[in-house]
Amino acid sequence: MSGLKLDVQADVAKVIKGNEALRTKLLQASARALNRTADNVRTAAVKEIAQRERIKQADVRKYVRVSVRANYTGRNVIKGKNAQGASSLSATVTANGKAPNLIEFVTRGNRTPTAFRNAAVVTAHVMGRSTVYNGSFIVRAKNGKMVVVTRSAFAKRIGSKWQPKWSKGLYGPPPPRTFANKVIMDSMDRLARIRWPINWKHESERVINGGGV
Repeated sequence: MSGLKLDVQADVAKVIKGNEALRTKLLQASARALNRTADNVRTAAVKEIAQRERIKQADVRKYVRVSVRANYTGRNVIKGKNAQGASSLSATVTANGKAPNLIEFVTRGNRTPTAFRNAAVVTAHVMGRSTVYNGSFIVRAKNGKMVVVTRSAFAKRIGSKWQPKWSKGLYGPPPPRTFANKVIMDSMDRLARIRWPINWKHESERVINGGGV
């Protein structure tokens, strides 16, 4: 698992200090602001990874998760109950999961069976660059999905033709490795630092000005 963590407890405590009567509502507001910030970061991360790897955002989104944690000294104010304060308040945007088949990194227009054709290579865009995989093919798996496999050293005869066997799938980098790219991590960190003050200001002012829940 790889990800970015944003701890905002100091910012929240500073505002609460001057508005003790609104402590509970401000803690609730901080959770909303943190959720919104994490969602902003997740959306941007998914978009950047998809552009970098030249794959659909939907294929990336299923691996990227948001987790907001609020540990309180007392009852959980997120549920509207009383509490003395929060010992920590943070959001984490992470990527996890197993390495997907290399087919997810192949241009969609090229995701057609090649196992019984002359071509013996598959080209995929992995970790920001185009890579040629010699001795590989695209075949239709038993579940109907296209996958990239390697050709074994053996062949089998079907009728009058010799056709290659395939027994091993080829896989791209696992989501945490792609997510941990320094360019992507730096971009997420910058966005989080920009969006959190804006979201927190919006939510806290709603409470202080009497419009918050």
